[in-house]
Amino acid sequence: MEKVHIPLSFYLDDFDESFALIFLNTPIEKNDNVVKQLFKKASFKVLVDGGANRMFDVDSETGHFHIPDMITGDLDSARSDVLKFYREKGVEIIETYDQNFTDFTKCLKIVLEKIEKKELNVKYILVHVGIRGRFDQVMGNIQTLYHMVPKTNIPIYLISRENIIFLLLKGSHRIMLNQKFNEGYCGLLPIGRSCDNVTTTGLKWNLTHDKLEFGKLVSTSNKWIPESDDISIVTDEPLIFTMSFNEN
Repeated sequence: MEKVHIPLSFYLDDFDESFALIFLNTPIEKNDNVVKQLFKKASFKVLVDGGANRMFDVDSETGHFHIPDMITGDLDSARSDVLKFYREKGVEIIETYDQNFTDFTKCLKIVLEKIEKKELNVKYILVHVGIRGRFDQVMGNIQTLYHMVPKTNIPIYLISRENIIFLLLKGSHRIMLNQKFNEGYCGLLPIGRSCDNVTTTGLKWNLTHDKLEFGKLVSTSNKWIPESDDISIVTDEPLIFTMSFNEN
């Protein structure tokens, strides 16, 4: 069965699907209207550890505070004054101690439990991440996708202002595009294992039953074409798909 993805829709003003929104410990720009729009629309909002500091500090500059539903993490980064502020606002704070998993992984486990327990009609989980900065943290976020995506039917997307990253499991996928956005770069990354049979359409440089493997062929600096309605990808193993974009 083909899996349909609508990643660019998250950035449209008229996007009205139900979603959960997670903020990791990554910079938030004061004038980032995308963040404000997504926070306002999200059905369930979570700050992860130092992400609470980031949101609090930005909101302190503007005077308008975004109040999440929950804060999670081992809380080694979140400041005590920040936790006190959100606690007094009625925010649930859950400390997670297990150091065998990242705060992001532990957060996702809790979020999925909350969605099930509260019977929330959440169709997507969006995670605000930083693409720049520490490479080990970027890879830790990718590891979380490999760990958690197979355990839920709810799609999980790592998003930033101009990039989206998500994991394609084995099978057929269709990624819907939108004419509002200019063409951007994209990549198909076989992290952890080779993908022996990958076929695509809708890209500038398509693959036809190609093997993707680090040290051999990897599709980076490819491009998606806005004139296409969609991108189709068939893969025999889990495959990271990343795309950048700019609005027209």
